Amino acid sequence: MKGYVIFVDALDEGFPKMALQMCTKILKKSPESQIHQALSSLSLVRIGNYEKALEISENLRKKLPIDEDVLNVLQIVFQELNMADNAVEMFENALKKKSNDEEFVRNWFFSMVRTNNIRGQQKAAMSLQKIFGKRNYYYWAVMSLELLKMIRMNEGEKEFFQTLSYRLILKTIEENNKLYGLSSSEELHLCIKVLLSCNKLEDALGVLESDIYKTFIDVDFLRIKLDLLFELKKWEVLFSQCRDYIENGNNDWKVFDMQIKAAINLAESNPSSSILLDLANYYKEKKQKFPYLRNLGLASLKLSFLISDNGITDDKLNSCIEYFEIFSLKTSCFEDLRPFVEKLEKKYQDQFLMHIFEFCKAKVNDMKKNYIEVLKNVKKFEYLINYNEFKDEETCVVFSLQLVKEYGNSLFLDDNLNITDKQYGDDFLILSVHVLINAFFIGNDQSYLIQAILFLELGLLHSKYNFQFKLLLVRLYCMIGAFSLALSTYQSLSIKQIQYDTLSYIFMTKCSNYYPSKSLQNELRISKYIYISNIKEVPEMLVLAYKNGSYSNIDNFIEFATRLNNSIWRHMLRHELLHLSYLIDNKISDEIIGNNGFTQEEYYDNRDFTIMVDFGTINDKSKQIKNRVISVPDENWLKIQNFKMSFVNLLISGTIEDIKAKSMSDEWLLDGLKFDTLSEFEMEMMFLFKTFLSFLIQVADQKAYDIEENRLKEWIEKNLVISLTNVSNYNDNVLEYFVFLLESCKSILIFGSFIKKSFKTLRKLHAEIKKIEEVVRNFYKDIILYVSSLKDKIVIADFTKFVVLFEPNLQLFKIDKHFIETRLEKINDSRRNSLDNLDNIVFNMKT
Repeated sequence: MKGYVIFVDALDEGFPKMALQMCTKILKKSPESQIHQALSSLSLVRIGNYEKALEISENLRKKLPIDEDVLNVLQIVFQELNMADNAVEMFENALKKKSNDEEFVRNWFFSMVRTNNIRGQQKAAMSLQKIFGKRNYYYWAVMSLELLKMIRMNEGEKEFFQTLSYRLILKTIEENNKLYGLSSSEELHLCIKVLLSCNKLEDALGVLESDIYKTFIDVDFLRIKLDLLFELKKWEVLFSQCRDYIENGNNDWKVFDMQIKAAINLAESNPSSSILLDLANYYKEKKQKFPYLRNLGLASLKLSFLISDNGITDDKLNSCIEYFEIFSLKTSCFEDLRPFVEKLEKKYQDQFLMHIFEFCKAKVNDMKKNYIEVLKNVKKFEYLINYNEFKDEETCVVFSLQLVKEYGNSLFLDDNLNITDKQYGDDFLILSVHVLINAFFIGNDQSYLIQAILFLELGLLHSKYNFQFKLLLVRLYCMIGAFSLALSTYQSLSIKQIQYDTLSYIFMTKCSNYYPSKSLQNELRISKYIYISNIKEVPEMLVLAYKNGSYSNIDNFIEFATRLNNSIWRHMLRHELLHLSYLIDNKISDEIIGNNGFTQEEYYDNRDFTIMVDFGTINDKSKQIKNRVISVPDENWLKIQNFKMSFVNLLISGTIEDIKAKSMSDEWLLDGLKFDTLSEFEMEMMFLFKTFLSFLIQVADQKAYDIEENRLKEWIEKNLVISLTNVSNYNDNVLEYFVFLLESCKSILIFGSFIKKSFKTLRKLHAEIKKIEEVVRNFYKDIILYVSSLKDKIVIADFTKFVVLFEPNLQLFKIDKHFIETRLEKINDSRRNSLDNLDNIVFNMKT
C-alpha cells in the first residue's frame, strides 16, 4: 500500500469524503484502476453509502483480481459490510492462479489476521501448512483452529474443528517428532490451551507433569497445573504439591489459596480429619520464621476465619489484631484487613479498634514516618467501624479537622522526597475530604465541598502528582459548577492510551449536559484517538505475534481489540460529541463506527469504577461523587440518546418520509428500555421528542393531531418556566437545568422549521406553530437575561470563613491567606465561565 498512503491516511484519520474525491479524480483519468476502485468503495463504506460501495466491490470481485493491494482493500470493505465470506472466496480464487506463491498465501493469512476474519485465517493457515509444510505454519494452523471457538458455529462444525485441532496438537507431544515437537514455552502454552478447549484435562495435566514441562520455566504453568488438579478434584495431590511449593519458597497467593481449598475439600470428605487445624498450625510455624510474608499472613488470616465459623470469635479477632500489628506499616494493611474486620460483630470491631488505638499510642515515640503509617491505618479503620456514628455535620467536621491536623504534622518529614513523590500523610487528607463529602450530604451545605476542594489544592501544593487528589478534585469541581477548573485538572492527569477508555468517564460522563464549550469538544475528540489507534495497531501486533510465535498473546490481543472496539464508553463519547455539535455547531457531525472484524453486537463496559480509593462502608455517600455510581449511563441510556440524536438529525436534514420509516425500525424501538439512568431533565427532553414524533405521524388525522398539539403546548407550559429561586448552592444541576431549557428552545424551533418545510399547504398548522415559536423566542430572551443576572449571585462572596478555617495552621502548611483567596477567586471565575459557555448554545437561534 506504499503508493497509496495518502488515501489510507485520509481514511484512517476520518476523512473519507476527501479520500473519495481523490479517487474519483484519478478514476476519471484511469477508470480501470482496480486499486482506486477498491479505495473508492472503502471510502463510500466509511461515508455510509453501503449500496454504492457494495456495487463497486462486487463488480471488482467478479473480475477475479490478484493484486495484493486490491485484495487487501476489498477484504476490509467486505468485512465492514458484514460479508467476510466474500473476502475468503476472493482470496481462494486468487490462490488458484498463484498456488505456489508462498508470499501471496502468507499475505492472505495476514490479511485475514488483520481484520480478525477467523474463518478466512484458518483456511489460509491450512493452505500454508498443506502446500509448504513448514513448522511455523503448523502452529499457525493449530492457533487458527483454536480461535474458531470465538465465533458462532453449529455443534457439528464445532466438534469437527475441535477434533482436528486435538489431532494436530497430539503430534507436537510425540517423543520423536522433530519437525513439529514442542520447542518453546509459547508452543507449550498453545498445546495446553488446545487440550483444555477439548476438555482433555488429564492429557493437559500429563503434559505439565512430563519431562517436556520441566524444560520450560513459566510461572503460568504452575498456576494452570494447580487449576487442573482442582478441576479434577485431586485434593491430596493438590494439597501436597502446594506444601512443596511453599517449602521451596514460593510465596504466590495462588498456592496458599489452592492449599486452603484442598484442605477444605479433604475435611469435608473426612469429618474426623484435623487437616484444617494442622494447616493452621503449619502457617503459625511458618510465620514465626517468616513473619513479614504478606501472602502467608493473609492465608493464615483467611484460614482462621474458616475454622472459627463454629463460634470461636476470639480467634477471628485475635487474627485481625495480629495481622494489623505485623503489617500496620504497609499501605496495603487496610485493604487486606478490611473484608475480615467487616465480618466481625460490632462489639468485636470496637475491641479491635480499641486495641489498635493502644498499639498506635505505643508507637508515638518511634520514628515519625513509621508512626504516621500506623496512624493512617488506624484512622481508616476508625472511619470504617464508626461510620454510622457520623450522623451530624458537627461530628464530621471535627473528625475532618483532626485528620487535616495530622496531615499537617506529617508534612516535610523527609527533605529527600522527589517532586514525583507523595507526602507521607496524603491519605489523611483524602479521608478528611471523604468525611466532608458526607457532611455535605447531611446538611446540603456547599461550603463543605469548597472546604474539601481547598484541602485538596493544599495537598497538590505539596504532592504535585497525587493522582487521587486530582480525581477527587475533578469530581468536586464538576459538582459546584466550576467546569473549566474540572477540565484543567482532568487534563493535568495526563491520561494516556487505554486510560481514555477506562478513566475519562470521571469528567466526561454527560458532560455536554453541563458544559457546552469548544474546549470540551476538543478534549472529547482527543479521547477518541485510542479507538482509532486500536484499529491501526492491534492488527499489526497480531501479525507480529504470529511471526514471533508468541501464541499466548494472540487471544489477549484479540480480546483487547474487541473490548475496546465495542466499548460502551466509546459510543457514549460519540454521543457527547454529537450532542455538542448539535448544541454549539447547529449540526450533527456523525461518526460511522463500522465493522472492522473486531465488532460485536454486545457492548463492553471497561470503565474503572474502583480507581478512586474508598475507606467507607457500602453506604458511604462519598461514593456517589467518587465513582458516579448513581444513575451511571448504561446501554439503555445510550439507546435512548441515540434515538434522540438520530431524530434531531432528520429534523435538520431529513424528510417526513425518512422519519416515518425510521419510526418503524428497531433502532427507534424504545419499548422495554429502562429509563432509570436518565436525569429529570433528560426524561423531560425524551418526552418532548416523543411528542414531536407522535405529532408528525398523526398530522393527517385531525383529531389525533389536536391531541398531540395540546400535549406539546402542555409540555411548553410546564417546562419553559424559570423555576430556579435559590442559587446559594449553585452546582452542576443548575447548569444542566439551563442547558435543558436552551436546548428545548432550540429543538422546538427546529421542529417548527421542519413542520413548515414538510407541510407547506397546512396553513392552520403553520399559524399554530408560529404562535408556539413566538412563545419559545420570548422565553429564550428571558433565559438569557436571567443567566446574565446570575453571574454575580453565584460567586463565593465571603472568603473570611475559609481563611479563618486555615488560619491556625498556615505556618504548619507553609501557605498564607493569599493561597486561599486565590483559589476561591479561581472558583468564582470558573463558575462564571460555565455560565458564559451557555451562550454557545444560542448560536443561530436568533432568526
